[in-house]
Amino acid sequence: MTDKSGKQDDQDATHIPLDRLPENAWTAADLEDIEAYCLHLRQVENDEQLGIDLFVVIDFFGIKNKTCILASMPDNYYENPETFWGRYEKIRVPWGDLYIIWCNLNIANMNFEEFVEEEEGDEQGWFTYQSVYEGDEEHQKGLERRDRKLRAWRRLGHV
Repeated sequence: MTDKSGKQDDQDATHIPLDRLPENAWTAADLEDIEAYCLHLRQVENDEQLGIDLFVVIDFFGIKNKTCILASMPDNYYENPETFWGRYEKIRVPWGDLYIIWCNLNIANMNFEEFVEEEEGDEQGWFTYQSVYEGDEEHQKGLERRDRKLRAWRRLGHV
């Protein structure tokens, strides 16, 4: 449903298949541009409430491989902003793992380091993701149920 200005109401349900995707100002933007904008907001506003601590990017590679990029403000920013090195910490994660990582980082229940293999990332802030579900039998059963449901939806033309 749209309002008088023609804008989509965010409360409307999404129906499958999607007729069209809403406009996105960040379409085709480089990750560096998104990162710079998020850092700029923090510097200009100088307000914890307006600063962006986490963001997610779904790129072409991620669509093909069912992954996304999760970027997190490094702990050293909060501990000592003067030594902040000017980059978010970044990992590429499977779509199914994103929610649990996002929630734990957002509520500061866990640190970024608990989701990565190495102690320090490269000069661009990239780390290697370490699965939170490695060896989790219940998670594997859930993936199998999801895959069966997806196959059924594909046969029906919903996906």
